[in-house]
This record gives sequence, C-alpha cells and structure tokens, in this order.
Amino acid sequence: MQTFGQPGRMIAQFLEQIEKNYLAEKAKRIPEAQGDVRAIAGEPFFLPLFDLYLTYGGIFRLTFGPKVNCFLF
Repeated sequence: MQTFGQPGRMIAQFLEQIEKNYLAEKAKRIPEAQGDVRAIAGEPFFLPLFDLYLTYGGIFRLTFGPKVNCFLF
C-alpha cells in the first residue's frame, strides 16, 4: 500500500474537518418545535406529536425548557 506522507495526512485532516463542519451545519437545519410541557398535560403524548409531525414533517427537534429531543418518523 502506498502512503502519501505528511501532505496526504494534512489533506485527510482538512477533509475530515470539512465533513465535521458540514454535518454540524446540517444538524442545525432540522426544524425545531418549541412549546410548553403543560400543553400536553392530560392527553396521550402521541396526539401532540402527531400534530407536530403534520406541521414539521418526519424529522424535527422538540424543545421543552432546557430539554431538546429529536424525533424521526
């Protein structure tokens, strides 16, 4: 197997950093639904989740206070 030495490692590290940045930016584009946890009190949790699914699609982040959850349908 041929190795490319220091320049090859530098290019590999550069490409790895580009990939990390791309994935981080891609994660930020997930729609975020915010709400008050009291809005779901007294009813099954899947009913408000279904409404959010209809609004945001199959992937969204749900934030209740300091807690963030990702949902994939």
